[in-house]
Amino acid sequence: AGAGAGGQSGELSTEGAAAGRRVYIDDRVMGQTPAAFTVPCGAHKVQVGSAGQPQTVVVPCGGRVVVSR
Repeated sequence: AGAGAGGQSGELSTEGAAAGRRVYIDDRVMGQTPAAFTVPCGAHKVQVGSAGQPQTVVVPCGGRVVVSR
């Protein structure tokens, strides 16, 4: 059983964002663009790049959200 079993997660993708920028999810560095992250479904604070504006994104269970800035 891997992450996402039972439909309790969704995907947050940074496709379309400038390459090589840090991705912060809930104030933690999760990786660099471009990338896709599996996260628990629900609201998350997302920031692309250290100078980017934090935003709240709601990730649906079994769904996908794209954040590009």
